[in-house]
Amino acid sequence: MVLIRIARLCLNILFCVTGGRPRTLPIPGWDLKNVFVLRTPDDANAIVKAATDKNVVVCGASFIGMEVASCLVSKAKKLSVCEFFSVPFERILGKEVNLGAFTNLCLMFDII
Repeated sequence: MVLIRIARLCLNILFCVTGGRPRTLPIPGWDLKNVFVLRTPDDANAIVKAATDKNVVVCGASFIGMEVASCLVSKAKKLSVCEFFSVPFERILGKEVNLGAFTNLCLMFDII
């Protein structure tokens, strides 16, 4: 059983990273101007421009999402990453590997 903490996020921009094929979320507001999907270099440039000094949420914590988050962390006012799975990279590397690696990484950088 996975316990989910639901929090209200105040954000200026939402960036959805769903993997090699961009997928949209089945939620209202998907068509708002500050919701992006990354597919092309032009998309990347628009995202960086829109995210600078804003509160940003990256949806997706696999390779593309985490790369985007690492790029935006120094540009955004505040950055949050959300993921469907319980740990980053879970679908690719498995929960146990990621839980240990991610926890150690966070401890190394005094994030948790």
